[in-house]
Parts: sequence; C-alpha cells; structure tokens
Amino acid sequence: LHHVAELLATQNQILFVGMGNSGIMADYGCRYFNNSGIFATAMNTHFFPGHLNLPVGCAIIALSVEGEAEMVIKSLEEIRLHHVPVVSITNSKNSTLAKISDYSIAYYIQREVAMGEHKVDLTSQLPVVYILEALAKLTAAARKGHL
Repeated sequence: LHHVAELLATQNQILFVGMGNSGIMADYGCRYFNNSGIFATAMNTHFFPGHLNLPVGCAIIALSVEGEAEMVIKSLEEIRLHHVPVVSITNSKNSTLAKISDYSIAYYIQREVAMGEHKVDLTSQLPVVYILEALAKLTAAARKGHL
C-alpha cells in the first residue's frame, strides 16, 4: 500500500471507477479521500467513456470483485494509452483488471453469490473498505512527507 500511496500523493485528482457493489465502494472511496483532503471523483456506471481527456495529474482506482467487468476493462485499456496510472482493487491478482493495472491490490475473500431469478453478488466489501481507508490515510501522510 505504501508504494500506491506514494504514487497517489503526487496526483492532483483520483478517479474511482466501479460498477454494482464496486460502484458503491467507488463512491465511498471518493468520499473518504475527499474527507482526507485529497480531491477525488467517482464514476459508477458501465457507460464509462474511455475516450475522456483526463486532467494531467489524474490517477484511476478501479474496483471490481471479479476484475472481469468488460466495459471497465475496455475503458481502462483506452485510458492507459494516455499514460494515466491505474490502481486496481480486486479479489484476485490474476484477474484481467489486475493484469492491465500499474498497481494491483488483491484481497482474497470467499465469493458469495445468491442464485435465484437473478444472480446477486453478496461478497463482503469489508476488505475493500479497509484498503480504501488505509490508502487514504497513507496518501494523506505521504502528501505531508510523513510516510
């Protein structure tokens, strides 16, 4: 986490990206980073436009349990052409999202899926909350030169 925090401390803006439960975590991460004095925004839609001209000094934190959300991966592949650093937080370092990221943080937890009329992901997001909070605190400390 320290290496990621050092990277994020040099950026002017953090963009959180996620869909579904990971989109909610993207919103939470955005809010927590902002409360820590770090400018952040969140996009939690699968219509994330990969052709955006992101501001200089922007990094992306992409959240996904499986790390296989096709729309997010496609968009990030386009954005990476502009040399924007990407950090992924997923449940597996072997996911596609983790592999295309500059930094990958994996949290291995048992997946829980409820099958009924619709497939519903019930996998706990507690590891993600911990990672986001720790990362925000470490990034704030790095910005003050205390890391």
